[in-house]
Amino acid sequence: STLIVLEGYCKSKDYDKLEERIAELKSEMDDIYANGQLKNVMNISDAGLRNLIMLKIFEAKKYGIETSISISGKSFERFESMKMLNALGALLDNAVEAASESRKGMIKLELEDNDVSTSLFIENSFGKKPDLNNIFKKGYSTKSQSGLGLYYVNKIVSNDENTDIIINCSDNMFSVRILSDKKS
Repeated sequence: STLIVLEGYCKSKDYDKLEERIAELKSEMDDIYANGQLKNVMNISDAGLRNLIMLKIFEAKKYGIETSISISGKSFERFESMKMLNALGALLDNAVEAASESRKGMIKLELEDNDVSTSLFIENSFGKKPDLNNIFKKGYSTKSQSGLGLYYVNKIVSNDENTDIIINCSDNMFSVRILSDKKS
């Protein structure tokens, strides 16, 4: 969305507005950099994964959601395919939307790569508790939407025999972990 807006100002040669919008983005980034959130994100080697995470952090910030990010490693090859990036985007979209509907919006994101596995962990607060028995069913949604997000994520993960998805839910926090073993 941001790139489309900036491109529009470039095409119309409205450089004053372009400069204004870039200053807004820089201010947002300065706020996030000040608390160290993006330091590790910038070390992710894959531009697609790195930019997806940064975009979702900015979205969360717009809703006043508190974010916590922990990244261990630089290369997360198991999460860099277009299908997996779409799945991660759906998970982060769900987290931002659910956290924005809770009393105290919170999202925690962890990415870890080691010799044995690569894992992604997303935890978020929510307003309406999901039904874990139906969460992966096509059409199920807590938000009166398409109900395709987690269905799609589960389908992508299920097609990789070395990758699992684990869902947990307490009274106020929902979490998703995608764990990918580094087996051949």
